[in-house]
Amino acid sequence: MTDEETAAGHRWALAQERAEAVLAVAAPADRQRSAGGVAWVLGGSAGIVAVLVALALAVPPEAPARTVVSIGVALGALVLLLTQIIRAAVARRRAGPAPAPVVAILQTRERHAVRQAFHGRRFVPDDRHDVVTAAAVQAASGTELVWFCATAVLWVSSAAVGGTLWPMYAALAVVNIAAVVVPARDTLAARRWLTQHPLAGGALDVTAAETCGTAQETDARS
Repeated sequence: MTDEETAAGHRWALAQERAEAVLAVAAPADRQRSAGGVAWVLGGSAGIVAVLVALALAVPPEAPARTVVSIGVALGALVLLLTQIIRAAVARRRAGPAPAPVVAILQTRERHAVRQAFHGRRFVPDDRHDVVTAAAVQAASGTELVWFCATAVLWVSSAAVGGTLWPMYAALAVVNIAAVVVPARDTLAARRWLTQHPLAGGALDVTAAETCGTAQETDARS
């Protein structure tokens, strides 16, 4: 075995450990998230952006209505971002630090292979099943998607207010809107994959193994 193969085996072993940690604390709701929630986030964000763009094009910058609506939307986006931060802090205090990202230890091509797996474009070997399932559980949460959408709305509303800095805000909005594409696709694919594989993952496998072991002990005593 070459040094590269040894290093790859070590990376996948660490990813497996992280996957087991993720699946050990994964609630049933984490495996049964609906794609409808993603549609609401994307559709709502797109609708707000469209309204702000139309407002910026149709109403003069000095109009009070444009300023009030744009600032109101910006404050709403800020509240959403702060809410996400507070929820994460509360969850961390109650349950401890969240498990580390499963694929973070892997190389780029290996992370891409895991993404392709829960996108349904690559076969999942038995020894990689937990890693793919745990990566899907983490991607299905949609936290990154909500963050990017709220940030994009914030920058669009800031640009709609007008002023000398609106080109910078507009550029930041474009960057964030483009950044939504990858987490949106990953969140949808991960939720779909988990729906199609409801019994996949280490947590359920461990439960099944414990059940089988208990049954075997009962039979032996009989």
